[in-house]
Amino acid sequence: MNNKPKILAALCFCLLIVSNLQIHAQLKSPSNQADYIIIYHPDFQNELSNFIQWRQSKGLTVQAVNVNDVYLEFNDTASQEESIREFISYALNNWQEPKPQYLLLIGSAMHIPTYKIESELNIPPYNEDSVSIDEYYVTNKTDVDEIMDMCIGRFPARTSDELRNMFGKTIQFEDHFNEINYNYDFLSLADSSDNGFFTFSIEHLIDNYLPGNYNIKRIYFQDTSQYKSTKSDLFSAIKEGVSIMCFYGHANPNVWIKNGIYTSDDFDTSISSNNPFFFTAATSSQSFANPDKKSIIEKLIANYYGGAVATLAPTGLTLASLANKFIETFYNTQVNNKSLTIGKAILESKRSLNPNNIYIKEFTLLGDPALKFPEKLIAGFMGINIPSSPFNLSAYPNPFTKKINISFKSKDNSEVELMIYNLKGNVILQKSILNPVEGLQDVEINLDEITSGEYYLILKIGNEMEIEKIIFIK
Repeated sequence: MNNKPKILAALCFCLLIVSNLQIHAQLKSPSNQADYIIIYHPDFQNELSNFIQWRQSKGLTVQAVNVNDVYLEFNDTASQEESIREFISYALNNWQEPKPQYLLLIGSAMHIPTYKIESELNIPPYNEDSVSIDEYYVTNKTDVDEIMDMCIGRFPARTSDELRNMFGKTIQFEDHFNEINYNYDFLSLADSSDNGFFTFSIEHLIDNYLPGNYNIKRIYFQDTSQYKSTKSDLFSAIKEGVSIMCFYGHANPNVWIKNGIYTSDDFDTSISSNNPFFFTAATSSQSFANPDKKSIIEKLIANYYGGAVATLAPTGLTLASLANKFIETFYNTQVNNKSLTIGKAILESKRSLNPNNIYIKEFTLLGDPALKFPEKLIAGFMGINIPSSPFNLSAYPNPFTKKINISFKSKDNSEVELMIYNLKGNVILQKSILNPVEGLQDVEINLDEITSGEYYLILKIGNEMEIEKIIFIK
């Protein structure tokens, strides 16, 4: 399935929206207000308007700030990094309510510096001198703690084309997820180890923190695993389409998996579908600060044809036990709070653990912190008994009737919501009745774009819900 036109359509739609792009100066004015702050390098200013207008259409007040204006107005600090942190602290303390919730940095570390701190593993044999921690930009300098006060992400674009790719995939993933051909909900990638630690760890994640209905593809390089795989198996799975990919194993920015099975040179071979996925890793692979060479992660998120819509992984060496715990906490938070954006799920996960621990702080989001992960059907209705015998719903004669009425009886004026899902759990149709009357009534649905096949029909009336499996025949 070719999704390239969908991205272009989404971008063209944004071009038709008329609104004022707020390119801000006077950052120290207490009359400012924003839900979502973008700090961008001037090289990318001409690429911002469509994305900002799209985010505003989702109900967020957005202010875009040239990083040079930050340096100009907050110039009493020792470094550019401190100027950025000083600005965000000022906005949190002095701007109007509601306070900023999201910060998006636009540009690679060569365009907007990352906050570097000394590594705790600057000892033999590791010799890691420093790690990049964007999170420090959203820790309020006037607070006594060093806990995140906002959600933060970065688009590590090196060129305007790369930034347009990142914007386009974000819009495609959030607005057109149900139209993308994902054969797998979750790809679990595990490296080999002497005791099978990585395989065991990712299976523990699957068994305890993921919805039971997920269609999971396992790619394991452990010789003793029943899912023992090869490099070509990994490439094939990615091409077939996965919505989430999670990696546990050995890695550095340019090489994944023991013995260098996956390198940055393999990228163009393995990523050739149009299906962007969300990537997480419990391994030190999240590098975006090398001016001479792109990491695998940077290639994943910059690529137009598929690759990652967002990535969440440590920026430096980490302790496996803590990394695994954070990934488990993140997925548990996201699954149980489906209305959360990815940025807020990260924020809550870090706060629920030890937010001052450097190995937790290393987990960095490359992507839009306001990105919403689309819901799946049964994941959202776990514990509901789904009928095994479907009933037929026909629309005929040929040419078929484009509209059909579903009857239901309401006891009160509770909000009514009708949803139709395909068997993969993607929303096909959704309709709400905000002020229904009591008694028997109909809701009309348009069947023009629904193909023949099996579906789930869910009717929610207030706190009550009915679910039926249907066969739709045109």
